[in-house]
Amino acid sequence: MGRNAPLGRLIVLLIMSAATLATPSAGAEGPTQHVVQVGATHPTNPLSPFGYTRFYPDVLRVHQGDLVEWRWGAASYFGWHSVSFFADDMSVADHPTGNDAAVPLFARLDETPGSLAMNEAWIFGKPTGGKYGEAACGRGPWRALPAQAPCVLRSADQTVTSSVSDSFFNMPAIPQKLSFSVQIDVPVGAYRYRCLMHPGMDGRVEVVAPEQPVPTSEEIAAQRERDIAADTAEAEALFAALSSPSGAYNTATKEWTVKVGADTDSGHVSIYAFLPADVPARAGDRIRYVAGTKEPHTTTFTDQPVAGTFSARGPCGASQCPDGPGYGLGFTAFPFACELDAPATGAPAIFAWGPRPDDGCRVGDLEWLIAPYMADATRAPDDAVSTPATFHHSGALFNESLPMWFRGDPRAPGATFGSSFGARFPAPGRFSYYCIAHPDFMFGAVNVA
Repeated sequence: MGRNAPLGRLIVLLIMSAATLATPSAGAEGPTQHVVQVGATHPTNPLSPFGYTRFYPDVLRVHQGDLVEWRWGAASYFGWHSVSFFADDMSVADHPTGNDAAVPLFARLDETPGSLAMNEAWIFGKPTGGKYGEAACGRGPWRALPAQAPCVLRSADQTVTSSVSDSFFNMPAIPQKLSFSVQIDVPVGAYRYRCLMHPGMDGRVEVVAPEQPVPTSEEIAAQRERDIAADTAEAEALFAALSSPSGAYNTATKEWTVKVGADTDSGHVSIYAFLPADVPARAGDRIRYVAGTKEPHTTTFTDQPVAGTFSARGPCGASQCPDGPGYGLGFTAFPFACELDAPATGAPAIFAWGPRPDDGCRVGDLEWLIAPYMADATRAPDDAVSTPATFHHSGALFNESLPMWFRGDPRAPGATFGSSFGARFPAPGRFSYYCIAHPDFMFGAVNVA
């Protein structure tokens, strides 16, 4: 998701959810250790709009008792991932295609009528005790925080998960890499884990019999390089094909189709760009914007500046959450607010972003909202973008192929967020737009002749 707040505001960030903590059962020489990379960065162009939504390797053979360390591989804005084993979902034998009912919902109804918040169970995973976000195990060292003992996965009835936002610890200005470690102490079998941020980004740990071989670290590293190279080549080919406007126009309907991001066929890379980004339209043409990645986006026409255009402080009053770091002008699409109303049942807000003693919000009193203007469309009359100042906004767009736990809108039974959005251009001019969830790098223009 987009981040247009200065990184200097970062003081306290959410800590991964609890998981079962136990003493690892290892032999005299200790468990064999394996490393899985979580996501990646383009090998030669770190500024590319590619988000790698794959575990490297995504299938890992281990012996019972081995230790697996997941290391976040992308110090970028595309690096939000989690490593999440869910009870009633992880056993591949019992759930060959997964069990989406075991996965926390992305959005929840806030206590403020009509408002939405990110479900704390989705952000932090499922705790085994205490508040969401109270780290119990697994997190590697970060700055002054010491490394924790590995989590231990002992059965398919557990939930062992890192946090969706663990890679806040691994942003460009913070060079230290985050890691999450789990000892795999389950019987022979195949066990699924997921990334909550990117539906379809699944991995598998296969526990094999002691006499069967498992890959060496050198073999894993070589496979990782091959996989990243193949995923990059596939993404570059798709990016080149969709960037040209030549195939985006339907002469019969006079309608263009622009992808609001795109996933490769393998699902291993998401392209965070409007494709094509520049459309050479004619007066009277229409454009249909279609969501195409694993993350939410918007299509927002406005001539207002991106940063600080909107302020959403939720239920906080001026004396309780004054303007300042983290309140309203930071993540404008996903702002923070004081949790001054009743916290969600069993899921107290603990997200902290630049709190100060005089802000009126203590650590543990913030919640992460989905701004109403982010979630809901604000359409111009007849969908007509007539001038560069016309405000025409899609609301949150989710790929229609995503599961309900991610794209479901909790404000109505069975409702979902939108997947496409239309705009009409009656007059010549240049009309700029952007995605308010990713405003730093995801924008486009329509040049109407």
